[in-house]
Amino acid sequence: MLSKINKILLLLILPVFICGFSLKILIPSSKSGGGKMVKTEADARACYNDAKKFNETLGIVINEDIPMKCVSRDELLKEYSKSSGGYEGDVFAFYKTIPETIFLPLGYSYHLVMPACAHELSHAWQTRNCPQYQNIILKEAFASWVQSKAYASVGKRDLAAKRMRSNVAKEQKMLDYIANLEKQGGPAAVLDYCKKRSSLPKEVSD
Repeated sequence: MLSKINKILLLLILPVFICGFSLKILIPSSKSGGGKMVKTEADARACYNDAKKFNETLGIVINEDIPMKCVSRDELLKEYSKSSGGYEGDVFAFYKTIPETIFLPLGYSYHLVMPACAHELSHAWQTRNCPQYQNIILKEAFASWVQSKAYASVGKRDLAAKRMRSNVAKEQKMLDYIANLEKQGGPAAVLDYCKKRSSLPKEVSD
């Protein structure tokens, strides 16, 4: 049985845990980031498959397929609003845990959708490998790092650099902390850290 305190905590974090979305996920200023336009479910599936393969090069392995829905931008925002309890944020893609689903937008280029899918797949990996109540800034910084690497893999180095920047001080500190972990020990060091850590490091929380 959940204690009263645990029930309160669950109610506070449940909307974030259920959706697994990034409130700061990059909203492209243009639908065309280069490459083929994602217009059909088959196009979105190709993005998903490539994102999953890319994540595996970082050590982010998910053995099962995560259900995927590819919808128009308007439909995606409606789904996001329903999943987040009415919040109407401007998101590009999102991951929901119950029922587990990745929502991807149609009408954007491969070079935008594939990295966004890599971001959302990293959230699916987190639900399987990281502490359940991991700090949301740490969760999103990790997923943003993955998305940045995916952008770089398709030649979008400008977007890769932008994804590792934030105008929120703690978010920027966490992104810098993860970049430093990678510099010291490669992607494996980042994954190992995120598997074990639930709270922000002192250098970020101060």
